[in-house]
Amino acid sequence: MDCPCRGGIDGASERDRTSDLLITNQLLVRYGITGREIEIITLVCRGKTNREIADDLCISPQTVKDHNYNIFRKTGIKNRTQLARLFMR
Repeated sequence: MDCPCRGGIDGASERDRTSDLLITNQLLVRYGITGREIEIITLVCRGKTNREIADDLCISPQTVKDHNYNIFRKTGIKNRTQLARLFMR
């Protein structure tokens, strides 16, 4: 399957990318979050659904759910709202 979006998150403004970079080191160190999980968190915080995230990153919706589960487990949160609150400070 040829996927045009292999480059990662499309449509991010320069400010978004800078903001994303600022939280990246904090996430990696504090919670042991992977690069792909950072992409998932970023898109969740932008209000995207699992289906939209899957389409943007050219992965299956189940893979998005698996990443969400791992993120929730690592951070000790229970839902997307808590995730957004944690990382949109």
